[in-house]
Amino acid sequence: MIQKESYLRNIDKSGVLFVNTFHLYKGFNRRQSFVGNFIKISVRNNKPDAFLKKKSKSVALFVKSKFISNKLDGSKNLFFENNCILLKRKLVLRSKDIIGPGDRKIMRRKLLYKFPGII
Repeated sequence: MIQKESYLRNIDKSGVLFVNTFHLYKGFNRRQSFVGNFIKISVRNNKPDAFLKKKSKSVALFVKSKFISNKLDGSKNLFFENNCILLKRKLVLRSKDIIGPGDRKIMRRKLLYKFPGII
């Protein structure tokens, strides 16, 4: 669960390290966004050879959350930091590879066939 002005770490190999959230899709007065939702971000920290420069804007997919999510079998899912993946358009990655595991909720939203490296 994230809000506006939340800092996220990027987990794809686009060269962007940290991003700042400034818009949450799905509603005008939306205050929180959960795993699997699209967000609008601005780049805050990047490597010198990155695709996007600092202060540039892009769309991202929220992949991992520090917020505890309960599964149907009674277990809980928790990550150590909030992470996202940068997109060019809906379901088109900006880079080729994704680093690390993701949440099962993305598979439930039928995004697994586009992002095979997440789970």
